[in-house]
Amino acid sequence: MSNFRLLLLSCFLCLVSANLLQCQWERTMEFYGNILSFTVCPDGPFETDIFAGTNGSGVFLSTDCGSTWNISGLADTSILCLESRLDGEYIFAGTYGSGVCRSMNRGFTWSAANIGLTNLVVRSISLISNGAQGLYLFAGTDGGLFISYDYGINWTYLDFSSSIYAITSTSNGTNIFISLAGNGVLRSTDHGTTWTNISNNLPYGTIYSLAVYNDDGTTNLFASAPGGGVFRTTDYGTNWVEVNNGLTNLYVNDLTFYPETSGNLFAGTDGAGVFLSTDNGTNWSTVNDGLGSMSVKSLAICPSGPGGMYLLAGTINTGTGGGIWRRALSEMILVTTTLTAQALAGSQALEVESINGFNIGDDIKINPGGPNEETNTITGFGSLLLQTPLQFDHSIGEIVLNLTPTSVEENNSSVPLDYVLFNNYPNPFNPSTIIRYSIPNQSKVVIKVYDILGKEIETLVNETKPVGIYELTWNAASLPSGVYYYQLRAGDFIQVKKMMLLK
Repeated sequence: MSNFRLLLLSCFLCLVSANLLQCQWERTMEFYGNILSFTVCPDGPFETDIFAGTNGSGVFLSTDCGSTWNISGLADTSILCLESRLDGEYIFAGTYGSGVCRSMNRGFTWSAANIGLTNLVVRSISLISNGAQGLYLFAGTDGGLFISYDYGINWTYLDFSSSIYAITSTSNGTNIFISLAGNGVLRSTDHGTTWTNISNNLPYGTIYSLAVYNDDGTTNLFASAPGGGVFRTTDYGTNWVEVNNGLTNLYVNDLTFYPETSGNLFAGTDGAGVFLSTDNGTNWSTVNDGLGSMSVKSLAICPSGPGGMYLLAGTINTGTGGGIWRRALSEMILVTTTLTAQALAGSQALEVESINGFNIGDDIKINPGGPNEETNTITGFGSLLLQTPLQFDHSIGEIVLNLTPTSVEENNSSVPLDYVLFNNYPNPFNPSTIIRYSIPNQSKVVIKVYDILGKEIETLVNETKPVGIYELTWNAASLPSGVYYYQLRAGDFIQVKKMMLLK
């Protein structure tokens, strides 16, 4: 077998806005009540749909990433929280006094979903993965925590008798966090069966908002306390650290991340508008240019709007400037993202993880300022091809791409440094697609395919594999069109990717 060369390249993508100092918020819905909650449908045919919950006026829907809004339903109802399945087929509204309401048709009609739900003031609601078991729906009420295994048809009481203000989890659902009134933050590692209080040195018993993301294997959990600002733990609550430098208003109503692994954290405050931290909460600064109301109750990220991604802010009625405000993320964040990609000699393909927002026609430079500098234009999406025309996954703004070899190894087999589940290709596909993955240590490897409901469709791999890069072809000729997920489990490593079958 002939030798081949494995290049590991660090790809630095600098996302720059030329008009950074000239940009501001715009109000897209004037409303003289309170905007209490948002949910965004990021996948499926309704990927720009956003639902907004109000105090006393029901649910509003935007189908254009917040540019325009129309009433969806539940008029005269206060919507304390919202949740949606990724494809937008299920929308859940937690209400003040009417329990959980559910829509299964993009918000056109709503119905009560309260069988077994003994407290009808629902302050938090969250769909959380349970692997092959699918998605569980958790509801935090003024009378404790409830769970539904069937998308809200039936509810089972889990624990507690006090209000639960927030529910969040790690992406794989193995760690679930709740805030319990007067008792701080609790954690479950068995899908809600048992709970451990992880408040420890957290000096506040009431927590209004929780946000969590994973950064290179470290789980960062943030909690906001009324009057206490923001606290962070990286060890599941053993130690909490106050992170309020530059946060001039400590009444934080909501926290949200963009992107999930970058350390860019937004905080909506009660009186000082929106703050941004680009260093994982260590330092904060305001991003309020043009914002007409400084009392911000809710925040959300729209991932695919006209012109890029947006931050949405729902405000509290203070007499003027109330409603929903929107601002482009590229106006606020200057991001440098480091990715790792792999290329083999004899192949011009360089695969990178997907980053949303690049547009066809954007100019890029390869090795800018170097001896092999090359200028090119994005002509399509997919894997990055080291040839003209250049193609790669998309992201925001002006792009400068540096390709710098960090190690070279010649061998009869590739030796990857990390566990990686690559994007399948082609995607969308019909009827077959190729799935590639890398294993840096000998491991028991299991790859399974699930449908949008979390039902297991097929096991593609279930055996011990030596170190290497592998690929397989999955044929979905017998399945209907739709969104599917493929999951890699190898040792303690778990990663899930989305693919779409279009027939």
